[in-house]
Parts: sequence; structure tokens; C-alpha cells
Amino acid sequence: MKTRNSAFELLRIIAMYLIVLYHATFWGPLNTITELSVNRGFTQLFAVGGKLGVNLFVMISGYFLIHSHATPKKLIPMWKQVFTYSAGFFMLFLIINHGQFQLMALLRGLLPVIFNEYWFVTAYIMLYLLAPYLNQLIKQLSRVALLKLVGLLVGLTSILPSIFQNQTAVSDLGWFILLYVIAAYLRLYGIPTSLASNRRSWLFLGSSAFILAGSILTMDLLGQRWPIFQGKELHFAGQESILLLLLASAIFIRFMQLKSFNNPLINRLATLTFGVYLIHDNEFIRPLLWQHWVPEKTFYASALYPLQLLLSVLAIYLVASAIELGRQKLSSLWLHHKQRGV
Repeated sequence: MKTRNSAFELLRIIAMYLIVLYHATFWGPLNTITELSVNRGFTQLFAVGGKLGVNLFVMISGYFLIHSHATPKKLIPMWKQVFTYSAGFFMLFLIINHGQFQLMALLRGLLPVIFNEYWFVTAYIMLYLLAPYLNQLIKQLSRVALLKLVGLLVGLTSILPSIFQNQTAVSDLGWFILLYVIAAYLRLYGIPTSLASNRRSWLFLGSSAFILAGSILTMDLLGQRWPIFQGKELHFAGQESILLLLLASAIFIRFMQLKSFNNPLINRLATLTFGVYLIHDNEFIRPLLWQHWVPEKTFYASALYPLQLLLSVLAIYLVASAIELGRQKLSSLWLHHKQRGV
């Protein structure tokens, strides 16, 4: 059995925390608070975490899948997990709503992948099904040719959308393919020489973060002067942004440079991350979570807002992890009894 590198498992945990943090801002103060303030600045920085976390998640998959044998059969456990939560929360919704429901809610609950209950799951499964063919293509290309392919994909799916937002036909699947190819390149050929030293990789990471944060502040200030820039604060922090891609790549490279280690606790917690996503971003849980249970807008004006938000997200993460851990244990218990014929 292969030993898991806990550095990447830790990155997986961090990525999911960033995704939950983004949702806390997106469904909370991000789109409702418009005045320029320190807390708004923190909110915007926290909001970057969502797409950053998604990018890191997909890159981790590409890094390992390039040397794996991906088959549709391996998707069955994921599908069962997704169905358990989507159907389970739909049934809970029926009980709370006294049996009233809409047809599309029923279809999303029972067929979550087909009807895009979780956009990430649908895009990821499509990427996984394409993985064997992507691997074959990637391995047949020379290093130079693969690097040119990366450059072409970055230009088409990142640079152009960064300049002409919403003007290019970039799908979630197309973006995931780019992330997959980048991570596969790093796995096959290692970190580029120009970034191989710790000093240079830290410089790459710091400069990427600084420029991205600077772009948000710049758009904020421009929006205060000219209305045409209002609402564009995160223009260069979207999923396909070249600045966000550079930051995700910089973080990923830093974790590649960490000395490989194995920590059972980190590895165990990492297995819960996908469940955290399925729980907290379910369409029936989402309004309860952000409007009733943890309404961030109630403490937005506080000087301790950033700390309160970070701790709230941590609490949500831990509760969702505990629920997923219970689901895993129940699933293992059911499978054990089934194998024994009980």
C-alpha cells in the first residue's frame, strides 16, 4: 500500500476551508455591503479563497491521476456519497416543508450529477472520465510540446477571460482540464528551474498574492471614483483569472517543495473534505446556514469581524467533518454486515 504524502492532504484540507470561507462571504456580506472599509477589504480577500480552493483541489487530482488508472468503477463511492447527501437533505426538506416541493428540486435531489446539484461534482466527474485520454495525450507529448499546450490553454482559458470577462466560452470542464494539465506537467517534469529554490518559490508566492490583493484594492478605489468600475472589485480574482491561476500554482509548488511526511490525523481529516463540501453547500442547507444559523452580517461592523468569521467557518468545517465521519462509519458498518450476510 502506498504511503500518502500528508503535505498534499494538508493542502486539501486548507483548500476546502478556503471554499467554505468563500461561501461565508458570498452568501453573507460580500454582495450586500458596498461601502469601502477595512472589513470589506477582509471580506473581499476571504472571497478569493473559493476559486483558489477549487483550483488547488483540481490540481491535486491532476498531480496524482496522471500516474493512476482512472476507471468509471472508481467513481461509484463518490456517487454514493453525493447521492446520500443530496437525497438525504431533500427528504429532510420535505419533512420541514410538509411534503411540498418543486419538480426540479426532486430531480436535483435524486439525480444530483445529471442535474448539477453540485457544479463542482458534475465538472469533476466529467474530468475524471476524460482522465485516461488526457493522460495518454500528455504522456505522448514531448516536454516542449506539453509546455506549449499549457501556454495555449492558459491564453485561451485564463488570459483572455481576465481581459474580456464573460466574453469567452470557457466552461468549468475546460478550466479543470487546464488545471489538470498544469499539475500533470509538474508531476512529470518537476518544478521549473527558475522556481526550484525555496527563495524563488516564496518570492513567486508573495508577489502573486500581493499583485492579486493590489488588483482588488485598485478596482475598489476606481469604483469609488467612476461608477463603471463598481461591482468589478473581484474582476481579476475570478476562477479563470490569470492572477488567481498564478497564486494557485505558487501555493501548489510550495507544497511540492515540502519534505514528504505521513501524519495519520491529517490523512484522516483529508478524507472528510469532500463531505464538508457536500454538506455545507447543499441547496437546502445553504439558506439555513448563512441566513439563520451563522448570519455573518450581524457582526460585520465589529472590529473583530475577521476573527469571528474565521472562527465561524472553522466551527462549520468541524461540524460538517463530524457528520461526514459519522456517515463513513455507518457506511463501513453496513458494508461489514452485508459482507457477513447479516
